[in-house]
Amino acid sequence: MLTRPRPTSRPRRYSPPPKRFDWRTAWTRFFQAVLLPWSRLVRLPNLFTVPGDILGGMVLAAVITRTPINGWSLLGMSVVSLLLYSFGTIMNDICDFPEDSRRRPERPLPSRQITIPQATRAALFCLITAIILAGLNGRRPFLVAVLLAGLIIAYNLRMKKYLFSGSTAMGLCRGLNFLLGASAVAVPLGIFPPVLALSIHIFTVTWLADGENRTQIPNKNVFIPAITFLVGWLVTLPFIPLAVLRSSGLVSLGFLLLAVITNLYAAFAVFNRTTPPSKMRILIGRLIRSLIFWQAAWITLAGMGHALEIGALAVGCWVLATVIGNKIASS
Repeated sequence: MLTRPRPTSRPRRYSPPPKRFDWRTAWTRFFQAVLLPWSRLVRLPNLFTVPGDILGGMVLAAVITRTPINGWSLLGMSVVSLLLYSFGTIMNDICDFPEDSRRRPERPLPSRQITIPQATRAALFCLITAIILAGLNGRRPFLVAVLLAGLIIAYNLRMKKYLFSGSTAMGLCRGLNFLLGASAVAVPLGIFPPVLALSIHIFTVTWLADGENRTQIPNKNVFIPAITFLVGWLVTLPFIPLAVLRSSGLVSLGFLLLAVITNLYAAFAVFNRTTPPSKMRILIGRLIRSLIFWQAAWITLAGMGHALEIGALAVGCWVLATVIGNKIASS
């Protein structure tokens, strides 16, 4: 009787064990492909200097007019300021795309790390959200935010093509950012000396930054930022109540001197010296980061009870901005 042969067992195919998700590799890819390009696009080191304008303007206006500060308004206006700054930097790179493709091909847009449609959508989101939030904080903040947004657009589309008008627009944008914070409280006459000083400071920084792509020998103009800080603070003193100066004046003066010394250190490093583009960019970054101490000089007027926290926050922001600024350009 015939029997069926037993089927021979087939050898099992080797199946490798399932791979575990590598969080470190995923984070590295996400950082390199998403976070780093967007951080460079919005000039991340400079963002540390933006909310301080709002808080400084609000505190100074509140001190002069003896008006309390609303915490939600402070938070909302800080977000408005960050969004408008990001809108301006993104729009700047969109408008500068042809020039950056030749001179700075490593920038996020020329290198195709971020596409122009993506950048355009992000810029519109920042602009629309900022205007809506400003409107929720009242008529004055809304008007100042609209004026600031209009000046940002005018700068990027036309004014930056000429050195004087471009520098003026950039200076006014920074001054309006300080005024934006004050507008959520009041707009007293004493708010305008710091607004003017801040505008002149950034006007000078922008003027110096115009030559950051070529070797140059900076002249005495590099000392203007330090002078404007000192003069702006002194001219504002008569508007501040004497009781506030007695309690917080010395701390405010201390932060002012830190701002002035930081500016002078940056200025003496390049004054009358042949300065390549790499060192010019370092100068610009230092001058911008000095704004943190200038802002702290106004914020400490809120009272001695918060001086230690404000000082720690200011120094922390300055250190973070400096460390990140070594990796990401400020201009």
